[in-house]
Amino acid sequence: MSFRNVVQNGYCIGCGACKLVEKELRFKKVEGIPVVNLDSIEREDNNRLDMICPFSEGAASETEIADELFKDVSSYDDNIGRAVGTYAFRLDDKKVTDSSSGGGATWILQQLLLKGEIDKVIHVKESKSSDRLYEFSISESVSSLEEGRKSKYYPVSLNEIIEAVANDTGSNYAITAIPCFAKAIRLLQRNGMLTNIKFVVGIFCGHYKSEYFHQFNALQLGVKPNNIRSYDFRVKSENFRSDDYFMSVTDLSNNTKYGRISELFANSWGYGLFKPKACEFCDDISGETCDIVFGDAWLPKYTSDWRGTNVVIIRNRELLNHFESQNDIYFEAISPQDVINSQLGNFRHRRGGVIARNKFVNGWKPKKRIELCQKHYTEDRFDLYKRRWELSEYSQMEFTSAVGSRKYFLFFTKLFIKILKFEHKNGDLFRFVKSEVIRVLRPVVRFLKRRHV
Repeated sequence: MSFRNVVQNGYCIGCGACKLVEKELRFKKVEGIPVVNLDSIEREDNNRLDMICPFSEGAASETEIADELFKDVSSYDDNIGRAVGTYAFRLDDKKVTDSSSGGGATWILQQLLLKGEIDKVIHVKESKSSDRLYEFSISESVSSLEEGRKSKYYPVSLNEIIEAVANDTGSNYAITAIPCFAKAIRLLQRNGMLTNIKFVVGIFCGHYKSEYFHQFNALQLGVKPNNIRSYDFRVKSENFRSDDYFMSVTDLSNNTKYGRISELFANSWGYGLFKPKACEFCDDISGETCDIVFGDAWLPKYTSDWRGTNVVIIRNRELLNHFESQNDIYFEAISPQDVINSQLGNFRHRRGGVIARNKFVNGWKPKKRIELCQKHYTEDRFDLYKRRWELSEYSQMEFTSAVGSRKYFLFFTKLFIKILKFEHKNGDLFRFVKSEVIRVLRPVVRFLKRRHV
């Protein structure tokens, strides 16, 4: 059974879609991510699990799903899929400063609610449970929807609410989802389930993060993992560019501390720290099965505006009308290549890297769209892909150990050495010594001063 291969080999992303097919399934936390507990599978021959798992060989590909969903959309690009149009978007009111980028995802969901096209929204909000920071929740009003504004680089699962949504056949839903979760929703719909989800609003994905990511950053600011009340992954400042943002952590005593991402140790997205294994075998960067997708406009034209701007891909023609009838938003057409350029490093690593990882990763691996990945692969990056894989796996495994032993300083020290070796092998040691070592040492010295952590 391909579903079993996914879980046994560490490629379960914990989306929870399988819970609707196998109601007795239970989940457990592995390396900071909720994943399926295989011991709870009652039937080995449940082929429907294969058909709805986004990383299963038995599931339809993103291309197949999108061809069915958006067959009336003729414009197609190998990188971003089908599109009615590609745009840049920004709210013109103060709410944009409380958003991760241009505020587009929350805005379109509000429009759908206000105009009665949906009744409820499934999105990520602060958790009411003490064992996690965030969870999928259901909102029925614009005010409730506001509580879910901003990106959360934190692992969540649909397993606890998906049955309730499926049974609520009298309501129309929209859901926010990263590409693999969106694919899981579409696979369920392809098999006659969750037909009451009318719109899937996607988010561009660089890669998912385990819960270790925010704990790692909080430790650098002197807050222990068991003393975190809340976390803000994207704090903007008008004195900085939109791609030079901050994070904040609030402890149980309601003390809030801020850190500039570029000054925190090992926060380069290229290191891939605390990344689930599944992300290294995902080739959908732009949410190809979503009705609409929002990402960060990491382009010089837009990053100079500290408020943030979205790149937008619209695949469902119905949604374009919501933008064209508004006067209080910034909305302009951009080229598909602009969208690709805004995420170019992501395409290189995720798609080009799939080719390399298929060569050096042993055992069973998810089947990918090799024909789309090949164009992003160059042999001279093979060793880089391998080093990134090793660094990512190391961070997950070693932080798991640090959580158990509370020896966080040892983890930071060992990771610092790993990062030094990683950068040295990248070739430009002079540049690294001149700039990166200073950046990396600053938080390490700060950490040394807090030996009580």
